[in-house]
Amino acid sequence: MTPRAKRRRSPVPREERARRSAAQKGSDVERFWRHVAKMPGDDACWMWIGARNRQGYGVFFVGSRLDDSRRTVLAHRFAYELTNGALGEGQVLLHSCDTPGCVRHLRAGSQAENVADMHAKGRGKLPPGRKGPRGIAALLECAPTSPRATERLRDVAPRLVGAEGW
Repeated sequence: MTPRAKRRRSPVPREERARRSAAQKGSDVERFWRHVAKMPGDDACWMWIGARNRQGYGVFFVGSRLDDSRRTVLAHRFAYELTNGALGEGQVLLHSCDTPGCVRHLRAGSQAENVADMHAKGRGKLPPGRKGPRGIAALLECAPTSPRATERLRDVAPRLVGAEGW
């Protein structure tokens, strides 16, 4: 049997580890801009290339774990507040380019403006001013478009009927 060679803790040299550690540090603003790709063109989107949530919006950690100030923020909101200051009470951000990953084409507005914009661009399911059906009525009104949707409808409908007492 041959004696085992002593294993190093890391295959990365000490100088490289120190450089990476220093690169990871920095202010939240510096870290933020490292995750933004500025597309060519005068009015092109600045795309978030970091982590994203299920809806496609960028997510970003700010603060520190050491003092329990670490929290997750939406990248487009961080970008807006960085350049324009905090949003007012009851304001939301609207993407004029309709690209969830964009951190450039943003403006503040009300939720009503956001919904009106959504319907004007054909992204809403209901026209403005019309309320949709709720519960089992909503399920019965929509026609399943795939076998998976039909299976899901069969799974969910009995629970809704039981919950609503029908």
